[in-house]
Amino acid sequence: MRINIKDIPVTGKHYEFDLAQELLELDITLIQTPHFQGTMFRSEEDVRVQGRIQTSTQVFCHRCLEPFIYQVSADLELFYKPQPTRQQLADEEIPVSELGILYYRDQTLDLTEALRDTILLEIPVKLLCKPDCQGLCAHCGANKNVMFCNCQQNQPAAKNPFAEFFEKNRQ
Repeated sequence: MRINIKDIPVTGKHYEFDLAQELLELDITLIQTPHFQGTMFRSEEDVRVQGRIQTSTQVFCHRCLEPFIYQVSADLELFYKPQPTRQQLADEEIPVSELGILYYRDQTLDLTEALRDTILLEIPVKLLCKPDCQGLCAHCGANKNVMFCNCQQNQPAAKNPFAEFFEKNRQ
C-alpha cells in the first residue's frame, strides 16, 4: 500500500485497508486477506505509523501434523524518514538510535514490506494446534488427540534406530 506523504496531516489520519496477497509475496497460505488499520502522523518529513495487522493462515501442527488455522494479529509502530542520499550515507555513520527506522523515497510511503515482515514475525517457529497437543505415538503413529493407542509407553519403537541405546541406558 502506497501513501503520499503530503496526504498525512500533522494531527494524524486514520487508514484502513486490505492488502493484496500477491503484493506480499509470502510463501505461506493465507486464509484471510490481510487487513491493516491504524493512524499515521507526520512531523515535517518524518512519519509515524501506529496500527494493527490481522490475517489468518493455514498451518500444520508440529506435534500431531494436523492442519489448523492460525490467527495473526499484531500491533505495530513504525518510524519513517526520507531515504538518505548516497553522499549522506557515505558521510555519516548511522547512530544506534536510528537502526529501527525505515525509509521512504519520492514522497511515497510503501507499507507493504513492513506489513509483510510483521506477519512473518508473528508466526511462531513451533506451531501447535492447542497448547496441550499430545502429538503422535512414537510406536504406531496414531494421533493421541483423537485416539488412544495400546502401545507400551516404556518400550522403544520397533523401527527406532536408537532402540539399542535406550535398552542399554535402562539397565
